[in-house]
Amino acid sequence: MWSWWVGCAESDGTTSLPDPLAHTALHSADPGPFGLVFVDRGLVHEAIQDISPYGAVVVPLSDVSVREQGGELLFTCSVPDFSRSGAPTRIEYGALDAADQVTTRASVLQGDDPAARYAFEGSELVFDGGRTWIFASSYPDAAFGDPAPGFPANLGLYELVRGVAEPVAEPVLARTPNGPDQDAVYSPSVVRFDGRWWMAYAGHCYPRPGAQCPLVPGGVSLRWAVADDLQGPWEVLDEVSAPAAEPLPAWAGEFVAEPSLAVIDDTLVVFVTGFVDASPVSVGWGRVVGGVLAWDPVPAVTLASSGATLVVAPSAVVDPEGVRLWYTWLGEDGIQRLGRADGTFRR
Repeated sequence: MWSWWVGCAESDGTTSLPDPLAHTALHSADPGPFGLVFVDRGLVHEAIQDISPYGAVVVPLSDVSVREQGGELLFTCSVPDFSRSGAPTRIEYGALDAADQVTTRASVLQGDDPAARYAFEGSELVFDGGRTWIFASSYPDAAFGDPAPGFPANLGLYELVRGVAEPVAEPVLARTPNGPDQDAVYSPSVVRFDGRWWMAYAGHCYPRPGAQCPLVPGGVSLRWAVADDLQGPWEVLDEVSAPAAEPLPAWAGEFVAEPSLAVIDDTLVVFVTGFVDASPVSVGWGRVVGGVLAWDPVPAVTLASSGATLVVAPSAVVDPEGVRLWYTWLGEDGIQRLGRADGTFRR
């Protein structure tokens, strides 16, 4: 979840987009620990449009979770809900073609309670046991927001049944009173690793009167949990059992958020957004080896390589050739679209 979520701008359908190849950049000739070299393709997704009470609008796609299933690229994402005042976000489910264009999309999870789950954001798509699961965070209307709009946010689990995301567990992972995730559990990412389900997420906690929080940069911390079943119970790993992160590299800035987990060569890998002066400016990655999260010093995506004004919320798909890494690409027009970087194994 990116707290400074930007709303839709009106459009006449003639929005001019940058040339996606104009910002392609090979970041490093050094293949890194997995022999993995990233090339950032920048903007890859043309804008889609909806009709709102204000006319035609360009639809932002944010917090995209992409998964390959049965030869298809399927995704969930957050989009504004124009059917309701203020256009709070909802979760949509759809498919991408080989050119990263949306071929189908439909709303599957929409808010219904101003005091609790007025909006949904920051989803994760998981296929398991022949069933389709969606993790998503929900939060109340801004009038009930504490400490700010978008908070508190609770993480729920839903099963997609005949085009509707049915509640399974709300919450599936509870916030921790006076803990690093007291105010929100956002941006979940879930993979099967070493015989269990692993989750990485962004915990939010902001010190204020009546709220005792650990002092962490930006009020955001990378958190970990494990479970034997997607439905839980989920065990949040403490400082002793969670991967011990090395100091952040230069690309990560003050803190990281919006994790995306993957498994490469039987190793747990996490892609994250790096924040400088509270703005998302890079996407990089690290791997967990011997209980230590070691960061790659070379980012996969930067503002210079992408041609964006901000980059945030990666989603990784691993195949035999490498890693396809989608992310939210924000341009000068304030509309969130889809960017992509490709990592190639060079062993």
